[in-house]
Amino acid sequence: MEESGKVVIILYDIPPAQVRGNTRAHFQTLNSIRRQRKEMAMWLTKDAMLEAGVDKLDGKVHVEYMFYNNRDVDVDNLIFGMKATLDGIVNAGLIPDDSPGYVKITGDFEKCKKGEQKTVITISEINKSKKKSGKLSSL
Repeated sequence: MEESGKVVIILYDIPPAQVRGNTRAHFQTLNSIRRQRKEMAMWLTKDAMLEAGVDKLDGKVHVEYMFYNNRDVDVDNLIFGMKATLDGIVNAGLIPDDSPGYVKITGDFEKCKKGEQKTVITISEINKSKKKSGKLSSL
């Protein structure tokens, strides 16, 4: 996978338990947290776009989540908790949509020391100039 455009966004937390999979939080709590995370992601993305000198990313992009936490958490639940954040990235104008036609998502998890939790989001263009063989592609 070659990269022609890249933006890195760092959140100094992981998605809270109230917005991850298997939550039993009240809908008002869910909506409040999602609204805050969406707005925060939008502003962090705009800042990262300025820093990277990128107006927008065209074509399909790879969104890679790298979660650092001091306790084990299922990666699928963490990615589920990133919905509002991805919506904020779309609202910032970096990518036009978060549908599968535009976005390929991967996630990984690594343990860290207490107090060093964070989520690193790397968004990079998937270069379309690579020749495709007759094999099925994961993109």
